[in-house]
Amino acid sequence: MNKTHAVLFALMMLTVSLAGCFGSDDPVEDETPVETLDDWQVHFASSAADLPTCDSATDGRLYYVDADSEFQVCTSSGWDVIEVSGPAGQDGADGTSGTKDDGAEDGADGTNGTDGSDGDGN
Repeated sequence: MNKTHAVLFALMMLTVSLAGCFGSDDPVEDETPVETLDDWQVHFASSAADLPTCDSATDGRLYYVDADSEFQVCTSSGWDVIEVSGPAGQDGADGTSGTKDDGAEDGADGTNGTDGSDGDGN
């Protein structure tokens, strides 16, 4: 084998090893597209009065209504509020009562004051 053939053979072997690295990574398309959360768009309305007409053009659209701090979705029956919070939980148990400390026992009696002067008998 001459040098030209050896170089061509080496290049052919190199390109064969890289053959799987080139080409399209397009997956086989499914006939039923699956919608992911990345596909969802949330629209904004200042109040419920600002929501567009709920019809076939807006069916399935999700809106955040700022004035009511809620989400609404357009359905075949009109705008529906979507509850995003669950029911209220049970109240917790009462805590233990604290103790009141009025201080130490009564203090010791003070010393008697000095006797006053006798009054003038007038």
